[in-house]
Amino acid sequence: PMLIPGLYDLHNGPLGNVVISKFKLAEEYITDFAFISINSAMSQITLIEIESPVMEVFRKSDDQFTSAFNKAYQQVRDWGLWAEQNSTSLKDKFRTIFFTSVFKYQKVITRRILIAGRRAEIQQNPQRERRWAGINHDSSIVVMSYDRLPDIFDLKPMLLRKLTCMPARYVTDFMKTQGSRLG
Repeated sequence: PMLIPGLYDLHNGPLGNVVISKFKLAEEYITDFAFISINSAMSQITLIEIESPVMEVFRKSDDQFTSAFNKAYQQVRDWGLWAEQNSTSLKDKFRTIFFTSVFKYQKVITRRILIAGRRAEIQQNPQRERRWAGINHDSSIVVMSYDRLPDIFDLKPMLLRKLTCMPARYVTDFMKTQGSRLG
C-alpha cells in the first residue's frame, strides 16, 4: 500500500490510515484499492486500478493504445459513471465500513487512478507522448506509469508507516480497535 498514489492529496491521508483492498462497487466493478480522504471542506473517494508494469500500453504497429490498456481505462471510466449514477449507494458502502456521518457536511468527489505500463514505452516517440498526455485531460482520472510510483516515497514517509491495507470486511473492527472513529 505504500506505493499507492493519491494518499495525501487532501493532506490528512486516508481516513483512519486505512486503504481498502478489492473494494466492491457493484457486482461488475471491483477496485484494486479504495480509500477516503477528508478535510474540512470536502471528502474524496479514490478508486485505484493497477495493471501490470509489463502491460503494453501502445501497439507497435501504429502507436495506438492496446486493447488491454483501453479495457483498463474504460473500466475506471465506468467506475466514475457508476459512482455518479449511484452516489448515495457508494457513500452508504463507505458509511457501513466506517461510520454513518463520514460524509456529513463535506462535498464528495470521486477520483480514479489507473497505473499501467512503463515510461520508456510511452517516451519512444512524440506521437505516444501526445496520446498519453491526452488521456490525462479529465481531472477525475489520473493515468500514470509505474515509474511515477517511487515519487510517493518523497511525500510523507512518516505517515506512510501508519498505513494499513485490508479488505472492507475488516475495516470497521480495525477502526474500533484503533480509536480512529470520527463523527
